[in-house]
Amino acid sequence: GTVQQILDEKSSIAAERRDLRNMLRAGTDFRGIDLGSKGTDYRQRKDLSGLYLRGRNFSDSDMRRAIISGSDLLDADFTKAWLDGADFSDADMRGAKLSYARMPGAVLQRAWLMGADLTGADLTRADLTDAVLVGANLTDTDLEHADLSSVRWNSHELDADFTVDGIDRKSTRL
Repeated sequence: GTVQQILDEKSSIAAERRDLRNMLRAGTDFRGIDLGSKGTDYRQRKDLSGLYLRGRNFSDSDMRRAIISGSDLLDADFTKAWLDGADFSDADMRGAKLSYARMPGAVLQRAWLMGADLTGADLTRADLTDAVLVGANLTDTDLEHADLSSVRWNSHELDADFTVDGIDRKSTRL
């Protein structure tokens, strides 16, 4: 694109981020909000990285391919949210509610999911490398083809190999 198109796009992204920050300050309830990106254009992904979203309600929201890395999501509610391909790397998600969330291909590298409720969540093909899942509820969670390399499952740090529904990962702390 032209230089002007690039500048306009950057200005638009900055304005969108300002609008999001204003909504956060106002205490907006994000239940059912559409922040998803269904296309393949990386520039269309919504960027919520590094934001304070503690305790916010994102249940039933469409946040496909959103960038939420490094955000404070302590006790946030993502129940039944669409989170396909969303990037939660380095996010603090302790106590988050992710029950029945659809998260295929999500990136949760180094995410803190201690005490999170992932009951019935779809984490197929998700990348949970180095994630902390101590005390997380994984009842009926689909982890098929997920990358569980070096995941910390509980407070005991015992290196072991394991298999869960065909997932075979080495150097995972059990």
